[in-house]
Amino acid sequence: MNKNLHDKVRRDLEQKGELSSLKAKFDKKIKEVLSQVKSGKIDLNQNSFPEFETKHGKFCCALVKDFFEQFDMKMTTAIFMPEAQLESVDEDIEVISKALEISSERRRPLLFDIIERVFAYGDEEEDEDEEEVDEIETSINASSSLNESEESQRDHFFESAGSGYDQSANSLALNEFDYIEAVKKPRS
Repeated sequence: MNKNLHDKVRRDLEQKGELSSLKAKFDKKIKEVLSQVKSGKIDLNQNSFPEFETKHGKFCCALVKDFFEQFDMKMTTAIFMPEAQLESVDEDIEVISKALEISSERRRPLLFDIIERVFAYGDEEEDEDEEEVDEIETSINASSSLNESEESQRDHFFESAGSGYDQSANSLALNEFDYIEAVKKPRS
């Protein structure tokens, strides 16, 4: 469907004469930049990226290049590699593919799988956290629910001595604890 849409947009732009206009503007801009490079006004080596020369930097660039290639972004790739000042990162893509045991495919670059794995791992941790919270809430509910015999004895229990409750305790925070102990009223 995307291919059909792409073709339709291209035909429409060609019929209106806008595609040739865009190509002409692009060619003109490229020639301007190339002439500035030749005249020394633009130094292609001014943006040195030593981070890209590291192992991890090369892997990042390889993933970006793979992303561009799998979505047929040829012009972007053609600009990216010289601007990043890298000859080739194809070997790095092979290393990443082997390490992750996945392969890059058209419209499914390695970056997609990496992102999915990161978020899937995060979802697993959230599920574990939710299970722990559920267990705590269940134990709170079990300990706070009193059966009939406990309710009859309830009059004999209170939180602390004095006015019937401990004013130093934050009663709003009691729901955050998973254990509440009943305290017997002191015998007079």
